[in-house]
This record gives sequence, C-alpha cells and structure tokens, in this order.
Amino acid sequence: MEIAAKDDNRLEKAMRIWAIHDVRAMASIKRVDLQRLDYLEHLFSKIGFSQTDSALRAQVTYAVKLGWAVIAPPRTPSERLAEIRLVYNALT
Repeated sequence: MEIAAKDDNRLEKAMRIWAIHDVRAMASIKRVDLQRLDYLEHLFSKIGFSQTDSALRAQVTYAVKLGWAVIAPPRTPSERLAEIRLVYNALT
C-alpha cells in the first residue's frame, strides 16, 4: 500500500480516460484491475482474513485508491503515505 501511495495517479487517470474510447485499452484496464484485486485479496488472506473478508477488504482498498485518483486534490507523497496508512489501519 505504501508503494501505491507514492504514485501520483497521472498515468492511472490517463489510461482510464483513454479506455473510455478504446476497447483495447479497456481490456487492459480490466485485466490490470483483476490482477490488482487478486493480489490485494491474497495479501489480506496472508495476514489472516477469511476469503470473504479478504475479498471485501481488497475491493474497498482498491476503490479508495481509484477514488482518490479521481477526486482527491493534489497531495504530496508524504500526505498520500499518511492517508494510505490510515486506510491500512482501518482495514486491518
């Protein structure tokens, strides 16, 4: 989560805007989304959550990450890191 917090989301935004108009870009986005969700679910299961709880926590974590990419005002890397740590603490 801390590695993801270092990203300023510019590429994420650009890819998702592109995917609105390009089916190949959308297919790539869907594939990456599934990989990221699977990985997050795996991480939550490794720290002891059930499959159901891990899946839900993965979805919430990813939704927060994507939502911030769209609606959050620009933040410094240290501000993003502090926020993602709060999310991590809330979900674990």
